[in-house]
Amino acid sequence: MKSIHKKRVIIISIIALFLIVFCCFVNRKNIIAMDKNNMETQKYIDKDTIVSNVEYKYIHGELFYNMIERQFYKYTGNTFSPVPQQEKEVHIIYDGIEGNMYYTYCDYENERYVEQVFKDREGDTELFPIEIQNDKAYIYVCKNPTHAGAANRYPLEFDLDTGEYKDFLESVEINGVKLRDYQYLNQWRINDNYIYVAVSLKSVDCCDLDKESEIYRIDLKDYSVQKVL
Repeated sequence: MKSIHKKRVIIISIIALFLIVFCCFVNRKNIIAMDKNNMETQKYIDKDTIVSNVEYKYIHGELFYNMIERQFYKYTGNTFSPVPQQEKEVHIIYDGIEGNMYYTYCDYENERYVEQVFKDREGDTELFPIEIQNDKAYIYVCKNPTHAGAANRYPLEFDLDTGEYKDFLESVEINGVKLRDYQYLNQWRINDNYIYVAVSLKSVDCCDLDKESEIYRIDLKDYSVQKVL
């Protein structure tokens, strides 16, 4: 009798131990799954919070720009770390276009990024954000922008380090007319060797001129011009 009771106790103990081990395994698995979900949720919430924050502008990768502080930041490990940057303010005067521009730029992962603020623009003129293409910076100026958009945009080559700018297309003529004198200048595309631009001598009053303009290619080696379309 004692032997049977002892066997029952052993069997019950084994079953109890098995249940304890099984419960621990299931519980551990659930905890890992919950932790994983929490990490993914936290990551999503953090990113969503940052991007939706009006102070921060997402730039690239882990690079952000604080528009209030005017400072580039790298975001890693839930922490913002300032990125080394340069700040400058320049006064631009070109062909009746005048305005002040404050800009900040940094070099990050072998690329250059720039953010700027325009202020105190004179008259009916417009300055466009700096564009960086093929390691060169350009700022587009516009005279008498229309309600339908600035259809007369003209690029100036811009040196971010010094704040100096120049009309690198000053000598270019199309059909005997200086490029800057065209009423419609738009659809600019600049690469290492060529510039493509749509032009028209008609007055700038609407973007329908896109359909009536002619597209030319300017060779950056000798500034020769060829009609493309």
